[in-house]
Amino acid sequence: MVILFGKEAEAEMFSPRNDLLLHKDVEKALDLGIIAIVPDLAEATQLSPTNYSL
Repeated sequence: MVILFGKEAEAEMFSPRNDLLLHKDVEKALDLGIIAIVPDLAEATQLSPTNYSL
């Protein structure tokens, strides 16, 4: 995960501040791929393209 977020984010990875509270049924649906969280495309198209690499 350091590759994605940088060395400074390493301590935040499992911090309580970095959390998403979900109902158990929503969590299960996410795990099963029934629903997904996706970016707002209208906002994303206004940004310049980003090249990602691992």
